[in-house]
Amino acid sequence: FPVTISLPQPEKLQDSILQKEEVIRNPWPIDPDRYSTGMLWNGYRKLVRMTAWVMRFVRNLKIRCKKLGDHPVLDPHLNLKEIQEAHNQQIVWEQNKFFRKEIQILKDHGNASPVGLPRDSRIRKFTPFIDRKGILRCRSRLEKTRIYGYDQVYPVILDRRSGFTRLIAEDAHFELAHPVGLNAAKARIQRTYAILRLRLTLALTHLHLDLELYLYLYFYFFFYLYLSLHLYFYLYLYLYFYF
Repeated sequence: FPVTISLPQPEKLQDSILQKEEVIRNPWPIDPDRYSTGMLWNGYRKLVRMTAWVMRFVRNLKIRCKKLGDHPVLDPHLNLKEIQEAHNQQIVWEQNKFFRKEIQILKDHGNASPVGLPRDSRIRKFTPFIDRKGILRCRSRLEKTRIYGYDQVYPVILDRRSGFTRLIAEDAHFELAHPVGLNAAKARIQRTYAILRLRLTLALTHLHLDLELYLYLYFYFFFYLYLSLHLYFYLYLYLYFYF
């Protein structure tokens, strides 16, 4: 009997290969949504340092496998350059996650033509461009001055739904917003980042973390009250029956 074998079409096969390559190119090895910041721990710094360790491991592995002329880094401590590279890498991952279309348009048409962005783009008003490190930044009115740093003149664009943005807001909350106020935390973040709807993000972070803190305090208060009542009750029984 003749048997018909259906072979995949070349276009569909090519699309599936491109999808697999896209997954490999964007691995998301460290997810910021799995980290959080509290009074006794800092998930923002832990995420950056963990990313730096992973990048050092991958770099040393490439040096050993490809037998390059460089020597692997065996220092038990991270240096400032590695931490900065890990921080930039997290920013690039998050920007590709939320602004992939805009980044692709800027790469195709160049940074000198931000008008090519669609009208429904949320970052069109920021006049975005991509720097040499592949980070999406916005232009500001401070561009004509020379007294400010590069990060303050060209802030990094981030989406408020990003997990990395949440960690930045939580870090600023425990450093400034909790003892001082939201305006101080907003001013500190705006020195480096241009976050969409930043004030709403800080307000939600402030409400969430303060509510979590109050819940912890109430829990420990009633827990210690429960233990104290039991302790006094057993002490009363002991004194009543033995004395």
